[in-house]
Amino acid sequence: MRIRTCVLCVFLLLATGIVRADTVVRLIVGGDVIAPPGKAPAQALCKPCVDPPRVGELITIYEGDGAIRRDRGEMSIILRKDSKKMYFVCHGSKQFAEIPYPVQYDKYARRTPGRSYDDLLTFEATTPGKSERRQIKQWPIEAFTVTVANGMRNQFRVVIGVAAGSLEDDTLMLELRKVLNEMEHSGHGWSRLLPIERGLPVLWEEDQHQPETEFVYREEVTGIENDDVPSDTYGPPKDYRKVKFDPDCFQVR
Repeated sequence: MRIRTCVLCVFLLLATGIVRADTVVRLIVGGDVIAPPGKAPAQALCKPCVDPPRVGELITIYEGDGAIRRDRGEMSIILRKDSKKMYFVCHGSKQFAEIPYPVQYDKYARRTPGRSYDDLLTFEATTPGKSERRQIKQWPIEAFTVTVANGMRNQFRVVIGVAAGSLEDDTLMLELRKVLNEMEHSGHGWSRLLPIERGLPVLWEEDQHQPETEFVYREEVTGIENDDVPSDTYGPPKDYRKVKFDPDCFQVR
């Protein structure tokens, strides 16, 4: 009887698509209420899947074996290292885009025909970075701070705080965050300047300097738990329509 009960449990798990307890990380957006000014595309081909992040908004991240998913509002971003793909899923329109991983950033960069801005857009450190130990809630972290700027006079003070040993695979969430930073800056971001290869990014903060002020964007972990996650979490729903990836339609932050 006991053996039959165990077999039945396994059958039910497989039938429902729940095969293991994955890690669920919850974050909250902090910083300034007013977002920094941005330039809207002259001819927008679509409405963005989700509005820009706002203070107090929640982000949920699911991490499985070789796969990770980030949910904010009606937008999901999925990285599948095992199948070498990234998905950008818009639940409002029931559409998704797929791109290969590792990401070919130059393929998705916004460019002006006949002109190259690669050198001007590439960020470099303006001062040597520094590390210090901090405490955020129950997590002792190693915080790395550096100021970066590019030839277009865009300047950021970046603070990244990671906690080691908080996840079974503590490289995937940090890797996704770095990829999104590079995509946000058309492959010219500052993630390559970070001397951090692993660890749970408990804190990710960007202070963008303007002539008379600065705008702060922050993501901070509020909780970590293990939960039974359906296996189809790490892919677009089967009834969603596949479209071509357009950075104006799918937010990467």
